[in-house]
Amino acid sequence: MKSLKWNQVNDWRLSQHSLSQRLKRQDFVQAVTQTGGIQAQVMSAAELALWARTDGLLVQHVKSALWQDHTLVKTYKSLVFRPQGWISAVVLVNGCIKGVWEYKTHRAQTTVKVRMFSPPTTALKQSIEAELERLGAFFNTKVVLEFEHF
Repeated sequence: MKSLKWNQVNDWRLSQHSLSQRLKRQDFVQAVTQTGGIQAQVMSAAELALWARTDGLLVQHVKSALWQDHTLVKTYKSLVFRPQGWISAVVLVNGCIKGVWEYKTHRAQTTVKVRMFSPPTTALKQSIEAELERLGAFFNTKVVLEFEHF
């Protein structure tokens, strides 16, 4: 096991959230992807969170991305943050939320439904399948995997 110092952990977390080195204006949508989403119940909160991560970002850029270009959408928030404070199990890749998953066990079989926000790479699919083997051993059931993406 590798030993890390707090400043190394903090540096990594800041970099994962585009806070140690700001993004170029044309890459601001990447900030949303890297953080797994920007809290946007209040529009100004989303604009401020994106501005902190992006050089030269204007309010109009965020509004255009949401309402005209549709490069930013509020689609996945409701899949991760559920009513009454429930938070879905997520597929986490390098600190970024790439999808959600849920399972149902019936008798000797567990069905795991993985819903990816974009098509998974072959390597990611293999990693998920390996993780599900461990889940099957934990539940002592056969695991059936169902994939879908938006």
